[in-house]
Amino acid sequence: MGVRTSRLGAAELVWDEQTREGLLHFVDEAAAAGSPEAEQLTGDFERWLEDAPAGRFRLLVDCTEIASIDAGWRQGWADFFLGHRDEAVIAWFNASPEVALIITMFRKGTGVRGEAFATEQEAREYLAANSS
Repeated sequence: MGVRTSRLGAAELVWDEQTREGLLHFVDEAAAAGSPEAEQLTGDFERWLEDAPAGRFRLLVDCTEIASIDAGWRQGWADFFLGHRDEAVIAWFNASPEVALIITMFRKGTGVRGEAFATEQEAREYLAANSS
């Protein structure tokens, strides 16, 4: 077991097989890309989950560098989480007010368990408390 990374443009997804925790972040300020980027990253994520034992997984999303979120990007991730809403827990942090509103709509639309937080520490504490 190890750590896997998928990077496309400014977006980077890191998955730790042992802890079943992922990190999605953006290495440069950018829009959150579009449908093709979401499709590749969620495809990688899906393969990683298939290779791991079944169970709950966590995703930490660093919104610090997100300037906006494309509709195709949102739909790609929504499709992924609709298939994993019972096993996924997501914590977002450092979201702008615009991105926080999109997160709220995403959570309600997908039914995925998750919350947005001001700081990374709060987000990590939430994930730790919801790991089982």
